[in-house]
Amino acid sequence: MRSEWITKVVAGSVALAVASTLGACARNRAQDRTKILTAEVTDLRQKETMTRTQLEEAMSASDRAAAQLAQRENELARARAEASRASDAEARAAAAEQGLSQWQAAVAERDAALTRLQSENARLAGERKKVEAAAAKETSEVEALRREVADRLAKAGVNAPVEVRTTRAGSRKVAVVLQDAYPAGSDSLAKNPKAVEAIARLSQVIQANYPGGKIHIEGHTDADPIRRSNWPSNEALGLARADTVKKLLVTSGLPEGRVETEGVGARNPIAKGSTDRAKSQNRRIEIYISPR
Repeated sequence: MRSEWITKVVAGSVALAVASTLGACARNRAQDRTKILTAEVTDLRQKETMTRTQLEEAMSASDRAAAQLAQRENELARARAEASRASDAEARAAAAEQGLSQWQAAVAERDAALTRLQSENARLAGERKKVEAAAAKETSEVEALRREVADRLAKAGVNAPVEVRTTRAGSRKVAVVLQDAYPAGSDSLAKNPKAVEAIARLSQVIQANYPGGKIHIEGHTDADPIRRSNWPSNEALGLARADTVKKLLVTSGLPEGRVETEGVGARNPIAKGSTDRAKSQNRRIEIYISPR
């Protein structure tokens, strides 16, 4: 019995010792594991802290990069705006330069036109002075001739007006005017011996003083229409009256080739109105004398 009890006690002690040993081993392993885990946790916490720090730094760097990107975008936008303004300014400058060129061309053309006008004006002024001088000379010469003819006719006993008249051709010439020369509707001077005598003496004055001169005779009428005479018109009657005077001048010795005639009719009256006196004054002869 005792041996069995001893055996059981020994077995129990052994078991207890084994159990104690096993428990100690387990506790040792648990402690080691805890230490390992604690170290791992500590390491992980350090890594987490480091990672968080890196993340914060990365986020800060990202914010800075975003800010820089925004700044670069703003700078780019400003640069583009400035480029656009520069382009617009360049376009405006080009347009202004083109406008300036056009304006300069217009000014040059205007200056050229002004120069031409000034040249033409100078030419016209010169021509005007020449014409004025010629007109003044002609006026002076014609007036001198008028006085000369009037004086010579007066000395020859011819009492007829000597005037400066403008011919139908537009020239100013000396004319001996025989007013009230003809009866109405007639080309005859048979009833006007004073006119016949004046024409004969005029022929002598012309031959003596103007041997190379030309004579132009205009026959005038009143404004009454032709009704009972043989003339188809007042112009025809005026021409017949001029031809009558030509025949008298030629008969008095003036060469026929130096005398020409024209029938003016009623186209150039010297007296206005329809009175008998006005009509008589318009029935006249104008003898134009050109000394050469």
